[in-house]
Amino acid sequence: MSKARAKVKKTIESTPVAAQSPTVIYDKVLRHGTAKTLNGKGELRYCVGVDGRGEPQLRILENTGGSGSFSDVWVPLKAIHTAFDRAPKDRPVTAHMLLPIFRGKSSNCSYFTTAVLVSEGLLKASESRRRSYDRIDPAAWLAELRSLADGGGAANKKPARAVAKEVDSAKPKKGDKAAKT
Repeated sequence: MSKARAKVKKTIESTPVAAQSPTVIYDKVLRHGTAKTLNGKGELRYCVGVDGRGEPQLRILENTGGSGSFSDVWVPLKAIHTAFDRAPKDRPVTAHMLLPIFRGKSSNCSYFTTAVLVSEGLLKASESRRRSYDRIDPAAWLAELRSLADGGGAANKKPARAVAKEVDSAKPKKGDKAAKT
């Protein structure tokens, strides 16, 4: 292993990550959402919140698609960015890069967290590499969270995709009889 690579590995391993500590405290849940798993076989329920300093955090609440275990700890977005910063900014990132955050937890956690980041619009599938993701500038997303945290929006605002699904599910299906009034 090269000295530079060993230094990066040592830095990542020695960086304290709040997700490893059961004392992570969040201040406010800003919204709930759903995300498809990366393999598309299941769906995850998650929430986005902020801690007492206003730092964004993510938390997986449920895996409705099967038997994949996960940890329901709050994961600071800063820890995620620190893990992704191991790759050059112009290179795609992988879910595998999040494994140090979840040391001692299920390996599903890194993949489920990546699925949430895709759902939140912070990552998109890479066109150049399979199972890799391009980072998207989080400025607009962070501004929206600040607005929600400051009371500028609904506490349980759902992403547009979730709202669209609810609207579609409320529409009568073909063959359903209309309610009589």
